Amino acid sequence: MKTLFLHIGTAKTATSSIQEFCAKNREVLEKKGYCFPKSLYKYPVVRESRNAHFLIGKVYDEEGNRNLQEEERLFHQGMEEMHRCFGEYEKVVMSDESLWLSSNSSHKDLWSVLKEDAEKYGYMVKIIVYLRRQDEYLSSRWNQFVKEGTTVETWEHHFKNAPVKRKAMLDYAANLSRISGFFGKENILVRRFSRDSFFGGSIYADFLQCLGLELTGEYTQLEEDVNLALKGNITEIMRVMNTSPVLTRYNNLLKLPTPYGVLNLEKSIL
Repeated sequence: MKTLFLHIGTAKTATSSIQEFCAKNREVLEKKGYCFPKSLYKYPVVRESRNAHFLIGKVYDEEGNRNLQEEERLFHQGMEEMHRCFGEYEKVVMSDESLWLSSNSSHKDLWSVLKEDAEKYGYMVKIIVYLRRQDEYLSSRWNQFVKEGTTVETWEHHFKNAPVKRKAMLDYAANLSRISGFFGKENILVRRFSRDSFFGGSIYADFLQCLGLELTGEYTQLEEDVNLALKGNITEIMRVMNTSPVLTRYNNLLKLPTPYGVLNLEKSIL
């Protein structure tokens, strides 16, 4: 049966690397009957390999107001592209780490809309989600926010407020129960994000197993993680610098060394 494999995150579980791996191996996947569609629209500060972002993507006009009409148009455009892919392939693979949180907050009707579409067009939905220990997740998430320039919170303050402010994303059982209510427990593939738990010792082998595939020499693997975390004192230096009004997520020109050379945060894949 035609199947949509929808990878919904969570954030900070190598989602960037999984997405770039799928994009880099698009032709290999297609030979095996799997399509990883290209994004039809480039959302600001969103990697193009997040090809499911149209499901929850927000669009703003020049004055900073949400353009709901354009969001609706892009949603239908993305769905039409997915239907087109099903015309050529039995399996479609889509991914965006924001789906885990957005489906429980700003887009609570997402699963009902997707279920209705699946029933109408005759395809099955399988949800793939990676979960890590909540304390490790919070630490990694805070590190990412500091790197992006979107927080000046200390780690202690961020962690202390987590039980109240982050309840929607940290209550794994409640979210999984809600999703399984639409697609069934048998169609929710939950993976533990821990390097010693990955099938075959690799996040790529683990993800491919979710698809029913095996990691072979045909695939090109990424040499390094895509979204590298800040290390040591750099994190605190960046947090303090974020207090400057001229250093924002969009115009932050601080350059950081990475395995790929110098990283300009204004142009980086966040």
